[in-house]
Amino acid sequence: MFALPDASANSVAFEHQCSRCAGTAVAAAQVPQALTQAPFASRSRFSDPPTDDEILRVGILPQPLAPMGGSMEADENRTLGTALLAYNKSQKSGAFPDAVGPLTDFLKTHPHSRWRAALFMNLGIIYRTTGHMSKTLEAWQRAWDLSKDASDAKARAVADYSVGELAEFEAYLGRFETLAPLLAEVKGRPMHGPGAAKISDASQGLAEMHRWPQDAFRCGPMALHRICLLRGRTAEAYRLEKTRSTMRGTSLTQVVGWAHEAGLDFQMAHRKTGAALI
Repeated sequence: MFALPDASANSVAFEHQCSRCAGTAVAAAQVPQALTQAPFASRSRFSDPPTDDEILRVGILPQPLAPMGGSMEADENRTLGTALLAYNKSQKSGAFPDAVGPLTDFLKTHPHSRWRAALFMNLGIIYRTTGHMSKTLEAWQRAWDLSKDASDAKARAVADYSVGELAEFEAYLGRFETLAPLLAEVKGRPMHGPGAAKISDASQGLAEMHRWPQDAFRCGPMALHRICLLRGRTAEAYRLEKTRSTMRGTSLTQVVGWAHEAGLDFQMAHRKTGAALI
């Protein structure tokens, strides 16, 4: 039932020179395929109360919503349906995708909902697309924790998708200290499809972090390197290839310094949730 995105369609292969840079350098431009393709539901209402199948198939969020077992609760489904329609309405009105207040409000008021795992899975996708790195990691971690012991096929799909995305993103960010135990946790778990492919890629990335630490954590300078190439600054791009990092990566202050040395008029910035892009 899950229309999971093709692992090869939008993923960026790990490079020998920087195992975590490929994903991070294009994080702002790399939109999960399901998010770009999932149309907002044409319906403006649910049954009263909404059925599980209606919520599963509504198509408002990037991935289908599957409950983690248990029996349907009318009031809970009714409240979730209202939250989904409110989010859908805000998106049609031009709000940024990360204006997820209706969804997070539902999670706050329903701390034991069987929809929590699937909602966190979708929030992770939205947060990653809109550049909220910490929220992305937290959402996918919570989705995995809530769904990893599920036996239902749809619920296991939520678990496999969430842990695959989490592991891949941990690798992109070079978080070897959290990636290693996560990979150990899923070792031996029967997995198929995109989730399994992403776990394999993350394992390769972890190996490269340990083998070439001086090259494996250069996401900042390698992002600048790509920008220089796009702008025809080949000499500056060549100089950026010679940068090195520690196991802790590079700082934003260093990246700004390299940008200025390369003739790029960049500055550090912080974007608040929902703020316009300029």
